Order: sequence, then C-alpha cells, then structure tokens
Amino acid sequence: MGDYADLLIAQDQAAARRAAPAARTDGLPSPAPSSVRPLRRAITRCAFEVYQDQLERLRDLALREKQDGGRGSMSAMVREAIDRRLAQAERTER
Repeated sequence: MGDYADLLIAQDQAAARRAAPAARTDGLPSPAPSSVRPLRRAITRCAFEVYQDQLERLRDLALREKQDGGRGSMSAMVREAIDRRLAQAERTER
C-alpha cells in the first residue's frame, strides 16, 4: 500500500482505540459506537457530478502533490474531503 493509505489506516486505528468503550465485566461483548468507522474500509466506485473548474483544480492539486513526491490521488483527496464534511455534519447535529 502507498504511504497515504498506510497513514489513513494508522489514523483510523488510533481513532478506534481512543473511542473504544471500557471492557464489560459480565462477559458480554460491548456494542460498538455507531460513529466509529471500521479499521478496514471498502472502496466503492461511484459517479458524482462536479463542476468543471473543481475538476481542473483537483487535477492541478494532484499533479503538484505528485511532483512533490506525494501520491497525488484525486480519489483519496475526495474521500478525505467527504470524511471532513461528514464529521462536520455530525458535530452540528449534536
């Protein structure tokens, strides 16, 4: 896996450890909180409509990231933005 994917997995694992509930003493498994993402997330291909200027800017950003030695994955950038937006929505719902 690439460095970026390894970083995301490590962040997910650290978040899961921080959010893990205390162990139950009655021998029954503790239910997992619904806000904790699984350690391994499946990637699903899906089409969304975006503005042309957004796509062009995303391509430019990916190219610059690749030139700087990074992964430059537009898909990873979009997934990261979606995660941030969902987290923001979750915070405002409370």
